[in-house]
Amino acid sequence: MQGKLHKEVFDFSSSIPEFRERCEKGAKRSGKLPEGIEINRIIIQEITAEWIIPRNAAQGKVILHVHGGGYVSGSCNDHRGFVSKFADFTGITNLLYKYRLAPEHPFPAAIEDSVFVYEWLLASGYKPDDIVIAFESAGGGLCLATLLALKQKNIPMPVAAVAI
Repeated sequence: MQGKLHKEVFDFSSSIPEFRERCEKGAKRSGKLPEGIEINRIIIQEITAEWIIPRNAAQGKVILHVHGGGYVSGSCNDHRGFVSKFADFTGITNLLYKYRLAPEHPFPAAIEDSVFVYEWLLASGYKPDDIVIAFESAGGGLCLATLLALKQKNIPMPVAAVAI
């Protein structure tokens, strides 16, 4: 039927690789980055990450951005546009990283990666009072799970967390 849109259904019979591919393709359509945003790609051991740096970024402050994607999808590529807008709006550098995804890497892989990246920030000289952990969907849940893991390991907590 022409002219009708239907919402795609994602369920237990859906292909995770196809879902990931759709997310990556969708990111390419999200438009260009805000003016003045700088992207610096890095590898933290085996974790792919990007510094997303707005023009005139606050020095020594960072938002550790935990991407969404239902724990089965998500990457720096498909979240870069959104996180760039967030960094531009806040004026704070964001560190976006790609945690290991299920089902290839089951629980607690995503939490372990998040704690590892947070500890890497601390070892890199960032103070807990200068770090915020944030974000949306599964990333919001992982943000909270990371806080609990930090508390259980007696690791100094970030100044704030945002879970949407």
